[in-house]
Amino acid sequence: DGVGGTPLDILQNAVDQLTKLSIYIFPIAEGSLARYELLNSGYQITKAIQTMDTLISNHISELSISINTLSATLASSNDTANDNNSSTPNVTLEEEYVQCALEMLKMAGSFTRALRSFETLTRDRLKNLCTGMRAGLTQMEGGNTPDSLSIVEVRGLLSRYVCNNHQEEEVTTTNKTTTPSQSSKRKGGNVKLSQFVQLQRYAGDTTNNRSLGNSGGSIVPSTSSPIQLFTKSIDVMSKLASTCQTFVFDVCYAIPRNCFASMSSLSIWREEEPSGLLSAFDSMVHSNANATNYSTLPQQYITQVGEHILALVQALEPFASNEHALELANEVMDGVGDVAIPFWKEFVTSTGSIVENDENGVIASLMDGKDLKHVVTHHDFHEEEEEEEEEEDDDHEEIDESERKSAAFCNQWLDVIGSAVTGRLLERILRIPRLSKKGGGKLLADLNYLVNVFSALGITGHPHPLLNHFGSLMNMDGNDIREKIEEDYDGDGVGDEGGAEVGKVVRAAEGRIATMKMMALR
Repeated sequence: DGVGGTPLDILQNAVDQLTKLSIYIFPIAEGSLARYELLNSGYQITKAIQTMDTLISNHISELSISINTLSATLASSNDTANDNNSSTPNVTLEEEYVQCALEMLKMAGSFTRALRSFETLTRDRLKNLCTGMRAGLTQMEGGNTPDSLSIVEVRGLLSRYVCNNHQEEEVTTTNKTTTPSQSSKRKGGNVKLSQFVQLQRYAGDTTNNRSLGNSGGSIVPSTSSPIQLFTKSIDVMSKLASTCQTFVFDVCYAIPRNCFASMSSLSIWREEEPSGLLSAFDSMVHSNANATNYSTLPQQYITQVGEHILALVQALEPFASNEHALELANEVMDGVGDVAIPFWKEFVTSTGSIVENDENGVIASLMDGKDLKHVVTHHDFHEEEEEEEEEEDDDHEEIDESERKSAAFCNQWLDVIGSAVTGRLLERILRIPRLSKKGGGKLLADLNYLVNVFSALGITGHPHPLLNHFGSLMNMDGNDIREKIEEDYDGDGVGDEGGAEVGKVVRAAEGRIATMKMMALR
């Protein structure tokens, strides 16, 4: 609504407005349901449900569009700020951004619960309509003329007369053999019963209907499963959840995204040591892998990423410590790890590999890292992870349930951000045109720094084994890497087609690094 100010002000105002407007659709939908009860009394239920479903699903789609627009606005503001000022936002500002973005998950979770409650309310009211329609049909069976009619009965008679001529409902029935005269005589009864049975299935009413079969109307057994009410809304709701997850991710990943943007084109990667100026001691240091780790400092781009990841722990904790907010957010956390998939797809592309359809789950296997123990240098990472998981299980026994849920939520987001950072860094490395010996030493220090950051976090699955593996390749020249690939390229011993595909991707990455190093010698 034309609110200016900083990007944070825009974000806070937008979140407040979306939260207020998100669930206003349900009073409108309840009004539609009430009008249906009053005017139709259970007839033409399919059209009524479809109308309410369209109403709600369109509203959900508008919410998704609004969030995507907000995300694009924030990204544009962030890019403009980076053009004007290259400094990194302070930690306090990051915390406010993250906590405000997490409110989107809370909003989506609240909407999910409201949709579920409305579906329950709708079924209960449809069951009441079933009771009224069943009573009317039973009265028709008896053929008795009542002395008086209640308002509800009059309404039912009017609805039956107006709506019964439109048999749009399609149900599965058990056909009975009838003569032409019987078919003509019972046509009206069949219409009434078919609409009643459809209403009963939407309502989930399992009352036995055998007593209504005498009029010739074929009926669905009472054991038939209920029909899903708001299918479109539920489908679109999953997309809204994914949109909110992506929005939170974009806010949490903004600084790494900027830091990695120009990383591949840094001049340091192709710089060479000045010839004739190295002392014998310096030469010994640069030829020793362990010494290189300590003699070379990590570069600014990777330290900014590492500091940001560590700061995210404090940024996530206030929201995660609110039990009510956490319960709502967890309603829409399924599949949150999928937001990191594009980064690993780009990594696979950077190796020159082609993974179409990914029927064997190559991307998922790469992200998980468990199928890599036969194709990377470090073979003992699984044992270390198992020990860490055992220690975590022991720790969980000592903390209460709320603290466990809070820690699980934080770890879930740190895992997603960590996976995206890892995938992007690996992809950026393979985009480096040439890698000199000095550049390789710098890159090794950067990789070791990130490994230490992930180790300090203690998140299961991090640091990813490929980080250590890429680090080990930095100590080898191009020819040595080529020889290693030829020695190891034996199907990689993973045991299934998906694992073999993972091995091929890793070998292709090794080949790319060898080419980068050999190009630097030309």
